[in-house]
Amino acid sequence: MKELMLKYSGRITIFYFYNTILSQIEELKKHGFEGCIVLDFSDVVEIESSVIPNLLILGNYIEVNMKSKPVIYIDETKTSGALKRYFYGIGFFNLCEQSERFYFDCNKYTGWPETKKMDESNTTVYFRKATLEELAISQEPEYPLLSKRIWEDIYSNLYIFSSRYLGAYQEFSEYNDTRSEMESNMALSMSHELIKNSLVHGKSYSYVTYQINRSRKKIYLTLSDFGMGFYNTLNRKGIKVQDEGMAIIKGISMRADESGYGLYDVVCRTLKQCGIVRIHSNNTKIVLTNDYENQNDCYDTYLSYLERRDFDGLAKKLKNHAKYNCVNNLLLPGVHVEIVLPIEMSMGNV
Repeated sequence: MKELMLKYSGRITIFYFYNTILSQIEELKKHGFEGCIVLDFSDVVEIESSVIPNLLILGNYIEVNMKSKPVIYIDETKTSGALKRYFYGIGFFNLCEQSERFYFDCNKYTGWPETKKMDESNTTVYFRKATLEELAISQEPEYPLLSKRIWEDIYSNLYIFSSRYLGAYQEFSEYNDTRSEMESNMALSMSHELIKNSLVHGKSYSYVTYQINRSRKKIYLTLSDFGMGFYNTLNRKGIKVQDEGMAIIKGISMRADESGYGLYDVVCRTLKQCGIVRIHSNNTKIVLTNDYENQNDCYDTYLSYLERRDFDGLAKKLKNHAKYNCVNNLLLPGVHVEIVLPIEMSMGNV
């Protein structure tokens, strides 16, 4: 069997993942490569938490297209110990072993630096596919069985994390008398909605990574699945849209005027907190920010278009900023969402 090693170094950001790693894999796919892909991370200094779910999905994607399970190689270098410790702490090693996404050509537990206890502010959780019972027609549209299971998984995997690090996100005060403490947490409610979308609409499993970056005062919430994506999901329902980018906007808009908590609410609440939303579906990525500071007229912000329900105007604005805010030809099947929230919540924007 053919073997090809791809070597990386420095800091792997989500930008680097899309424009270097994913681009290389896509190029190999175009040329019909079949064999073992080895990702050499020996000289990698750091990997952003937002890359972790995408990397897990990439392992599945490589195996499907290259007909061989990929390998991660980490030699004993000055930086490899810290990287291996990070992979262990964020749950990457454990999830790879459970799902067999990658083989590892390294000793995973050597060279760790002598530091304090493991940082619990980073974690990754796997959510299995929905069962037929959970997706039964009688359960639509709220899917209470599935919703309950997702909350139980969030609770069992993230209770210590959320109670210790997400206390600043006690939101939805008007619902506190009927919702649990976990549901009143803004970041966790967002993750619940994104996970449910993956399992219901994408027909997929999903990975979710949570990270607190204290120096940047940010919370990072990243989800990746290996599902249908927005365009295929809408097409299956008989809803015709022009392309994947328009499908993402349609997916955001569909529940804008309905009761309950949907993707529209996730995006709007993030932008109101001066956060960032990145949504990648199959081959297209859009980026939405609260860009008041870059606009002379606040009427022309992404948030203002959303609140006015002017989704055609939003699409035009994204295309006018295509270099940074609407990028095509980044093929990774499924839906991949990154949300960045400030730790210090501005109550005036709630």
